[in-house]
Amino acid sequence: MEKLVRLRFSATVIGLTLSVGFAASVGSAVAATVGDADVTSQGITSASGVATGTEDKQGQGVSNRPKPDYDPVGIRAGSFLIYPKSKISEYYDDNIYGSSKKTGDFVNVISPNLDVLSNWGRHALNFNAAAASYHNAKHTSQNYTDWSVGSNGRLDVTNGLNIKGLAQYQQLHEEPGSPGSPTNVSEPVKYGQLTTSLAINQRYNRVIAELGGQFQRILYDDAKAFNGTKIDESGRDRNIYSGGLKLGYDVVPGTNVYVKGGLNKRSYDQSPPEVALDRDSTGYLAQVGTSFQLSSLVDGDVAVGYTRQNYDSNVLKDVNAPSYLAGINWYLSPLTTVKFNAASTVEEADFGTAAAYIAQKVAVGVDHELLRNLNLSGNLGYENDDYKGVDRTDNYYFVSLGAEYLINRNFAVGADYRFTYRDSNSDGINFNRNRVGLTLRAQI
Repeated sequence: MEKLVRLRFSATVIGLTLSVGFAASVGSAVAATVGDADVTSQGITSASGVATGTEDKQGQGVSNRPKPDYDPVGIRAGSFLIYPKSKISEYYDDNIYGSSKKTGDFVNVISPNLDVLSNWGRHALNFNAAAASYHNAKHTSQNYTDWSVGSNGRLDVTNGLNIKGLAQYQQLHEEPGSPGSPTNVSEPVKYGQLTTSLAINQRYNRVIAELGGQFQRILYDDAKAFNGTKIDESGRDRNIYSGGLKLGYDVVPGTNVYVKGGLNKRSYDQSPPEVALDRDSTGYLAQVGTSFQLSSLVDGDVAVGYTRQNYDSNVLKDVNAPSYLAGINWYLSPLTTVKFNAASTVEEADFGTAAAYIAQKVAVGVDHELLRNLNLSGNLGYENDDYKGVDRTDNYYFVSLGAEYLINRNFAVGADYRFTYRDSNSDGINFNRNRVGLTLRAQI
């Protein structure tokens, strides 16, 4: 059987941004938002593999276990395989503005996706194009379309040395009520993001080394406040430069201990007198960690360390904090997978005298294969956002439940429910949100 090499599209390269994501929301199939509780296994390289039936093998969870009778076969085009896919969703959101005063609406989402994957013995070159177009039944000001195009690849120099690269452009959005978004915004804040990265990976016997760099360009569109006035978001436009090094050693088969460090520079387009404050900064992160497979039942990646962000302005407070990152999979049985994620990161705040906030996140999820073609999922999550420079602390609580029924290898239907609650010490921005929806997925 030919070996198919798949490289997942991501704006994150190991050792560069050194952060963990908490999945994409129903309200944004392309941009990840905090208000959702899906648990991912980023950074756990053993969380993919090949399996048949419900065989219990290392590193295979319910959600990523291949299903030969239901997986798409793709379209062969020479040495490439093409995977077209599209989803149509309809959900009800009882708080589309993410505010203390609820306004509900029905939302229709059309999400086409195209992956072109190389099928070579050595090297890899992949392409992706995706979109998610959101249409509200009544409140059309909330309509938007996220989309992305990109390519990634891997050059195998020797058996132990490879070079990976990525180039991607995304048109994304911040939902009302999400961290970093203005609290008085009445519509999604749209922005474009260009990401390029390059990483060199070397393995010599038990030693691994990863060195890489990344560039991001972020440009925001103007937004609208509840009173109808324009919110100028150009002050948030910026470039982000980052680089990282990771050194690891396999102490025993399946267990690697490592140290990693990263540097970043955040450079904003505007500075005084165009804006009130100079928000440029430089930062670093240092961590020690381990990736492990304790047995056929448990694997994961855990790291702890320290991070600091230094701001050029004397008004903005420098931010320093302990840093941690964890992703653990427990294969409770061939039919049930439990996932745990936790992370602490420093995120830009972009308003007033708040330079940044420390985001501490934890989430646990369960996937269960009730039938061969029926998967159930449930997730719980919590996030604490502690803003530096202002008296504001936000606590987010989120829950999600989902089910997907695989009709055949070309069609599937699903249903899901999501709940988000924000509890803040800042007046007037607490809210809760419920979403319930249905999805039809088609693929070749």
